[in-house]
Amino acid sequence: MKGILGIFMVIAVMYPPCSQARGIHAVSQERIVGEISSSSDTKADKEALKAAKKAQKEAEKKARKAEKEAKKRAKKNKKNKKALPEGAIATYDGFIKALARCTPYCAQVDYDVSLPMGTDEITYTVKLASDTAVADRLLPVKYLIDWKLDHNGSETTGFLAYFDGNHYRYRDHRLQEYHMSQDTVPFLTRSGGVQANAQFVNLIPQMVSKELEKMSQSPDFTISFTPDTLTGGEHRVALTAIQKINNEIGQRYMIVADRFSGKPLEITNQYNPGQISEQTITARFSYPEGVSLKTVTDEASLQSLYPEEFEKYRDCSNRIEHMRGLQVPEFSLPTTTGERYSRQKDDKFSRPTVIAIIDPDKDNAPATVNSLRKALRKASQEVNLIFAFTGSNIDRIEEITGLPAVNETFLISARSLARDCGTAIFPTIIVAESSGKVSNVHLGYNNSLIQDVIQSLTLVY
Repeated sequence: MKGILGIFMVIAVMYPPCSQARGIHAVSQERIVGEISSSSDTKADKEALKAAKKAQKEAEKKARKAEKEAKKRAKKNKKNKKALPEGAIATYDGFIKALARCTPYCAQVDYDVSLPMGTDEITYTVKLASDTAVADRLLPVKYLIDWKLDHNGSETTGFLAYFDGNHYRYRDHRLQEYHMSQDTVPFLTRSGGVQANAQFVNLIPQMVSKELEKMSQSPDFTISFTPDTLTGGEHRVALTAIQKINNEIGQRYMIVADRFSGKPLEITNQYNPGQISEQTITARFSYPEGVSLKTVTDEASLQSLYPEEFEKYRDCSNRIEHMRGLQVPEFSLPTTTGERYSRQKDDKFSRPTVIAIIDPDKDNAPATVNSLRKALRKASQEVNLIFAFTGSNIDRIEEITGLPAVNETFLISARSLARDCGTAIFPTIIVAESSGKVSNVHLGYNNSLIQDVIQSLTLVY
């Protein structure tokens, strides 16, 4: 207690109550408050600096940890890579390149399609042959695919072929042809054209390579690649790609391949797994020595492999001059009034018929229309006149034709008919009997067209 009193006495001597009156400066209230405020700011700054340093240390710590983990993964990958035998595929990119190098290629595939509601699987036996076509801008691959389907005790066969801008597909007793020189539209679609989207084409290794590359560039796919997995007791490479759209799995793609060549051994493709619309496709590849299918480079070679299909089921000989004596090909085309005109191969006409395939953008289009109308007015009997325009601009077509006369029909988008007739010359005039058989063909426009058509019509009455 005495010590405390002594302290107070010292304070009283140093700062007596009347010290200001005696000329001794006292500490003002403002100065005290200012010092307190200054002290507070300094404390906040120190705390902020301390927090910043702490955050920096944490960030540096995380960076060191991430770097350490990255080195660990790199070391592990390097170790795994070293563990693979020389020449084995080690990376995803390496797998894509190996698939692209599988050329020339030949394989046999058991192709199964199953649906969750189905009672049995649909199984095809497919033979594939492909080769590189570097100079082909439409598709850097030519191919020949032969398939067979055994289902419910009946057998169905078919084939597909592509080379140099020519695509053929035979199915259900119908041989369809697409030729770039005659119609570019089917080859230049956004999806890649008929040459790249026909059935079974996605089994060709070069096409698999292109598809995997697309998947790797899509944010919808998550891809997992395994350079060494045991399948059937053998070391293989495997890849899984899962597509998610709106948090739902839309596709699950899996492929197992030879670890050195990249040749596919099995592909499983699940669409909408777990949904009512689920579909699973499984393709199992084999490479028997007896399978020797090879690609073709011209139509004659393809025709020699499938003579019956070309003879019986070809819609046309693909050469307009060979149509005389044959039935007018079947077709189904829209009219300028929004309806559709369809004709089956064995259908008859109500009377002799002239079919004019016209390119509305050619200068001779109006003259062709006028000449044919004059020819039919001079004919001794009534005749049907079908104007089949290759274009679809109705305003332009109506500008050329005006209003339709009696027994006239205007069709649009008729390039498919021109292709089936095997012509790239416009106009092409086909004169047909009531039975549907072609009596005569006139190619191009000339000053004698009226007389030529009248003379042809005299032979069909």
